[in-house]
Amino acid sequence: MSEPDLDGQLEAFVITNGRSTFDACYNSVEQQQRVKFKITVHKDMGWLEANQKILKDCKSKFFVRIDDDMILHKHAIAFMWKIMNGQSDRIALRGFRLWEPYSYKVVKGLKGYNLHLAQTIGFRISKIGKIDKLFSADAAKRKCKVKYGTDVLGIHACGDFKEHLQYALMRGEDRGKNFSVERAWMKQHINAYPLSIRKQARLAGKFLRRLNREQQTKFAKFMVYE
Repeated sequence: MSEPDLDGQLEAFVITNGRSTFDACYNSVEQQQRVKFKITVHKDMGWLEANQKILKDCKSKFFVRIDDDMILHKHAIAFMWKIMNGQSDRIALRGFRLWEPYSYKVVKGLKGYNLHLAQTIGFRISKIGKIDKLFSADAAKRKCKVKYGTDVLGIHACGDFKEHLQYALMRGEDRGKNFSVERAWMKQHINAYPLSIRKQARLAGKFLRRLNREQQTKFAKFMVYE
């Protein structure tokens, strides 16, 4: 069966400032199966600038925003397309989950947007470098919806603590009230985490299959295994 070409329907944007996880991230996007789509990299930009540039560059109905520390399962984009293509035209943001190995928990992270609604709502940034909370609030004012599912589509990987801290400072997270506590937590858990980026990437395979089956997600039924 040929892979459907999503030209004009969905694009993927990878945002990077050169973290060590980028190669694994990009490879996981480039090697997606069951669909074809355009990939664009936004490199060495501020967080708000990179997101706003997506709204200018994107030519498709939907777009997926991928941070350079996200390593996707090989069927992640095909599943996101299926969900977003069948959803209400009032859903501006559709959120999916990631497994964060160094904290041993499922977290929010991977997001797909309706381009027209996202352009209408626009992106703003908080003093601590957050965009999605403000986007959700602005979407609600325009009677648009934001929805999150339980499906775990990838790994929220990490390099070392120094790199992680540098990224947090670049985003402005140090202006938050509890950053000293968060910094100490990051240092403890990331320094102690034993798996290399290469080994973390392997978690996006059989491990995610098992995790989604245990949680009885829609993605578990969607996956096809050789």
